[in-house]
Amino acid sequence: MKVLFIDAKKVGLLTVTIMCMAFLFYLGGIFQTKEVVETVGGYKEYSINEGEIKYSLPEKWETNLRIFDGGEITYHNEFFSEDNQIRGFIQVWSKPNDLKLFLEESKGVAEKQGSTKNYNIKNTLIKEKEAYIVTYNVELGGSEIYSAYETFIKYKNGFLRVSFYFKKDTKEEEVLKEIDIIVNSLKMK
Repeated sequence: MKVLFIDAKKVGLLTVTIMCMAFLFYLGGIFQTKEVVETVGGYKEYSINEGEIKYSLPEKWETNLRIFDGGEITYHNEFFSEDNQIRGFIQVWSKPNDLKLFLEESKGVAEKQGSTKNYNIKNTLIKEKEAYIVTYNVELGGSEIYSAYETFIKYKNGFLRVSFYFKKDTKEEEVLKEIDIIVNSLKMK
């Protein structure tokens, strides 16, 4: 016959940990909201900071508003197309550092990780503001290759980040057209 000894401290700690995790999942569900302002021509308009920034996404796309601790990312709205071919997010960063330097540092980190290829940073103007378009391919899940198309726009004491990810075999021309519509829908005060 075996005698089983149970450490009450470990069981108590495990119980508290599980309860904390359940509570965090519950809180996460509360903050997952959709910020739909209006629907125009198949697109829904979203508003950030009481209308300081507005943008539109296709009305059939799903969104998930998330809140991050730390204060650097003050707005984060994830989205994905109804066929799940396009995924991405829109973020507002409160980071007063040089945007170009931030992107170069990000490129260095991505290259060290080795999962990205064809990393390219292009300087441009969007809505008469300093902006950069970052494109690269990233390998996820062992064999799936995704194309990334990110737009970074200088905004006040930080920047706006609009990121799109789609499978490499997706019809790139159609995806880029959709990205162009979304980026051009941006309105910033």
